[in-house]
Amino acid sequence: MRTSKPVAIIHIDTLRREYASFYLLANKLEKHGYKVMLTSRISTSIILELYRPDVLVITHTFTIDTRLRKSLIKKGVKVYVCIVEEVVDDEVYMGIMYRKDIEIRYFTGIFVWSAWAKNWLIMNTEVSPDIVYNIGSIRNSVLSRAIEHVDRHGARIIGLIGQFQTLNVFDGRHQFVDLLHMNVENAGDADTRYYFEKRIIDAEVFALTIKTIRLLIERGCNISIRPHPNESMAGYNILQKEFGDRLIIDKSIDLCEWLLSVDVIAGPVSSSYTEAYIMGIPIITFHEIQRYRYSDKNILDPLNALSLGAYKPKTVKEAVDLCIDKNIKAIKNVDLDEYLDKFYSFNTNADPVLEAIKIIKSSGSALCVIEKIKRPLIYPIKILVDFARILYSLFAFSKRRSFSVLRIYHYNMFLHRPTSFMKKMLR
Repeated sequence: MRTSKPVAIIHIDTLRREYASFYLLANKLEKHGYKVMLTSRISTSIILELYRPDVLVITHTFTIDTRLRKSLIKKGVKVYVCIVEEVVDDEVYMGIMYRKDIEIRYFTGIFVWSAWAKNWLIMNTEVSPDIVYNIGSIRNSVLSRAIEHVDRHGARIIGLIGQFQTLNVFDGRHQFVDLLHMNVENAGDADTRYYFEKRIIDAEVFALTIKTIRLLIERGCNISIRPHPNESMAGYNILQKEFGDRLIIDKSIDLCEWLLSVDVIAGPVSSSYTEAYIMGIPIITFHEIQRYRYSDKNILDPLNALSLGAYKPKTVKEAVDLCIDKNIKAIKNVDLDEYLDKFYSFNTNADPVLEAIKIIKSSGSALCVIEKIKRPLIYPIKILVDFARILYSLFAFSKRRSFSVLRIYHYNMFLHRPTSFMKKMLR
């Protein structure tokens, strides 16, 4: 019996963070002879219990449990982790991401962002150097294509960064849920300390953002605010009701798509500064306005580094004055250029998608004949799982599994289609 094309499953952990990058990866893989299916947090593991693809690409070392991953590897599935959240010079984070119980030797390949991350893995874990690839952040591929479409000739729009995910949780869970099993007296625990610091910082940043919006509207400005990918969009209805049509709640899938629509951005220090900086968009940070800071050096140092490419007003009024200055220019900083290249490997790997494809293709397929014959089953399985997830969300009593959360957070083949921006990336 003739077998069909090899099948690749690509897991999307957070829709508005990874869809564009992995859509691009999927498209390129299909051009190299693969049939690609995109999955989500609420479908990946279910499908993998029923089906064995030739290739699996996940976003975190813990996306699927170790038992399932080892089983897939044993049956010939090539399992790659394409890291979507990484750090540099942060031993604590890396120790959590690659803790011993994950058994990272049971991967076909690990795609990291930097030489530092690769060296850390080789020096601190049991992983073979042969399976660790420094391809850079996969978002580099989206960013390199977005730069080609930068155009600043439209109506002036002020962009604000929404970063209130601990106050406005994407799945609507109550704050008590996270606190139920926390050992609050363990002052030395980095996660516990971060939990409390993050919440007070988010609260202050929210208050500063609201004050900024009021002053900008008083001065006749049009504003677009982009919610964090891990926030509930429903929470922003409160802001829309408060400020009306002068405030646009951004609903675009990808950060770069939003950045192409604004002339300047303002808000707390964020990883989104990276794309704005590379695209030449002026950045105004709240960094010097905020009173509350993280105490952990591993968190504070990257924030200080990213702020090197931003204006640092001391008050909200100064920030507003900068926002409305039509002559404002983007800041360039040599130290930040070096830091970003160390972090994301921009100069080394401008197009990580193409590097990932070379590596995946070179590994071939290790599935047995029976599993190859089953390849066409991916179609009915994927349709069944995604359709069942929609039905479940419509009748779910839990906010975490509601249809509104499914629509904004979990990729579903019946609900999500590539945007015009994503299609432009393929040209």
